[in-house]
Amino acid sequence: RSELPVDVPTLTEAIWPGARMVAESGAARVYAAVATLRRLGLREVLARREDGYWLDRGKVSIVPVDDDR
Repeated sequence: RSELPVDVPTLTEAIWPGARMVAESGAARVYAAVATLRRLGLREVLARREDGYWLDRGKVSIVPVDDDR
């Protein structure tokens, strides 16, 4: 399956690397970030199940971006 979910602790560390916080605070930050992304138009492509979140590749195209722009 190409849509492997990413769990909340992994997302917390990826988004706020090295930040010291209790697990509940990290989870609250992730939930708030996901809610914001959904309000910004990603509701249909941001999927969730109990083991994590992922982008539904059947509904979105991922285009590489050149960081040297």
